Amino acid sequence: MNKKYFCFFDFSINSTACSLYNYKNNKLIFFSFPRKKIINNNIVKNLIDSDVVVTIIDDKIITNDQQKKEIANLMDADYLMNIICNKLSEYIKDNNIIFGVEGISFGSFGNMQIQLAGYNYLLRYMLKNYFNITYDDILVYSPRYIKRNVGSGNYNKNMMIEKFINSNNDLLIDNKLQLALKNGIFVKKSHNKDSKTYYKPIDDLIDSFWGLVALMNNI
Repeated sequence: MNKKYFCFFDFSINSTACSLYNYKNNKLIFFSFPRKKIINNNIVKNLIDSDVVVTIIDDKIITNDQQKKEIANLMDADYLMNIICNKLSEYIKDNNIIFGVEGISFGSFGNMQIQLAGYNYLLRYMLKNYFNITYDDILVYSPRYIKRNVGSGNYNKNMMIEKFINSNNDLLIDNKLQLALKNGIFVKKSHNKDSKTYYKPIDDLIDSFWGLVALMNNI
């Protein structure tokens, strides 16, 4: 492969995750950027113990004033993208990289989807400028494409996680996150033994991994 680094984002405003693979030293690193409101200290500790790089993001400012809301959204987007890029720059040492980003699903397009699209495009702009690359180095895959690459476009989040747990992908050799999931570390307690629910941000981390696999398979 010509590229040294491969990085894929499962981007959301409240729980961004990405997977970074260094081809030269054969190292996979998971990153999580959860908002304070969606995560607790025990989960953070378990993530860190699983070698996930966790950066807690301050919650957004809530206001009913339309003008203040617009300004708050711009400031929040700028803050979030700078945090993400600064953290990744600790691990990415040159511009020999290709990024992948999960695209926007336009099946239901309301105010939140419009806002998410704005953040998503800003992420791509920031990656281009921060890491001195071109837009050709940022590929976009639809959620359905990534699911099909795993097995089926109809997979739900739990199916994607189960595929990760049982995967023999070479990227996951001795991976602590996979081992933690096999041991049930991130499963919520439930009276329904036939249905598992996982703590955030597990689904985001796993989606970013499968996006990374799709990215590398297409290079």
